[in-house]
Amino acid sequence: MMKKYTCSIEVEIYCGAMRLVWDVYSVAISSDGSYVVAGSYDNKVYMFDNYDIIMTLAKQAIDEARQAVNKAKSMGFSPSKAESILYQAKQEFSDGNYERAVELAKQAYQLAIDIDQDGVPNENDFAPEIPNNYIYAGSGIGFVALIAVYSINRIRVKRKLERERYEIEKAEIIREMEELLK
Repeated sequence: MMKKYTCSIEVEIYCGAMRLVWDVYSVAISSDGSYVVAGSYDNKVYMFDNYDIIMTLAKQAIDEARQAVNKAKSMGFSPSKAESILYQAKQEFSDGNYERAVELAKQAYQLAIDIDQDGVPNENDFAPEIPNNYIYAGSGIGFVALIAVYSINRIRVKRKLERERYEIEKAEIIREMEELLK
């Protein structure tokens, strides 16, 4: 038994950041959800099973990952990890492993838009090929080192002044003793 829905809608299927859209006027879904029939404004009826949908998603995911890799390259970056994973996604697609192809394409896409994987997209990152955590840690270590050098220098100056004061006091005591012995 098929349930039928009639109206002007866009059918959207989401798979992570990927999105497929059909402009249809009628949709019917099998009771077990394994088939979808859509009547489109181009006067055609489209029937999809889960296999067709995941294959289409895989194609779109691979295409979006390829575009993201090309964009990263055009920005002057070297998204070699993303390219490698995208290649694997294409191989999985060729082998008919569409779900795995989608997973890999999504990974490639994420690597391409955020090369250093620090959560900041390449175009908003001031150092896209260096994880920001390294930069912050380096700055923190530099600051701690600066404070350490300053503190050590203060201790050295303080000890030098104490030695000079000691020598002055020692010289005064010796002079006073010499005067007393005269």
